[in-house]
Amino acid sequence: MTEVFAVRALIESEAARLAAARPDADAASITKLRRLADVPFSHGDEPDELLDANVEFHGEIAQMSGNRLLVTMIDDLVQRSDRLLWLGVPTSPRVGELMDQHQALAASISSGDVEAAGRVAAEHVRLSRETIIEALLASPVTIPLSGRGRASS
Repeated sequence: MTEVFAVRALIESEAARLAAARPDADAASITKLRRLADVPFSHGDEPDELLDANVEFHGEIAQMSGNRLLVTMIDDLVQRSDRLLWLGVPTSPRVGELMDQHQALAASISSGDVEAAGRVAAEHVRLSRETIIEALLASPVTIPLSGRGRASS
């Protein structure tokens, strides 16, 4: 997990910088990014819609970067970490912070603020990692003693 998030922080911050630096970003991409950043979610809600929007949000930034290799790499890494986010997001009181970062990231890309976009993207990945770790540490874990989780007869 540490490696996935370390690489995500590096390449997503670069994708955000590239997206913010592109003067030819079309209005439809900006509108889509803002819409995905505004998905309503409250602590305890069912996470499916939020997590789907999260994958699409990060993918849209990658697309806006104009770098096809970054698109592929970010998609792979987001898919890997998305499974872990599902464990942490529904129960985390920090979900509002994550959503605020999506909005800040969309705003910095929209306004062409290259440095802010890179900084917010890296911070967002760091907070996502922390949220998952906190959720895993707070969650009760049951380890079956026999049968790999199957009921013994």
